[in-house]
Amino acid sequence: MSVQNFHWQFPLRRLLRFEALFIGVFTLLIFLFSYIQFEKQIVPPILFSITFLLIYALVSTTAKAVRQTEVYYHLTPTHFELTHKNRWKTKKEKVHWKDVSRHKLDHTLLGGYLLTKKGKKHLLFFNSKSEIAQFEAFLKKHHQKVSA
Repeated sequence: MSVQNFHWQFPLRRLLRFEALFIGVFTLLIFLFSYIQFEKQIVPPILFSITFLLIYALVSTTAKAVRQTEVYYHLTPTHFELTHKNRWKTKKEKVHWKDVSRHKLDHTLLGGYLLTKKGKKHLLFFNSKSEIAQFEAFLKKHHQKVSA
């Protein structure tokens, strides 16, 4: 059984891996520096770390509510469609597989890009490792057929 179409939506209303990594490292740095600054007392560093996390959550939630950005990806055997939506506008793009010159995928941070022969870069964002694996399998199968 072969899959003729593949699609996904990004983001799925949860924390991104890169975002979670950044928040964790930054919170740890805040904790360590405030621990050193307050001469090895434990309460102030914990309060500063919690304050940072609360401020980040507030700003992040507000930004996501105001911007409301979504990207829809739809793959067919002949082309790749992207629909970028935010609160104010919608932008649609259609890229034929024969125009794709190269691609790169990052399985750790769940992202990547497609580069066309004209030099235009189309960014890819995934919600899970299964999505990136399905995309890679679809790309290998259908991109080679069109390119050949």
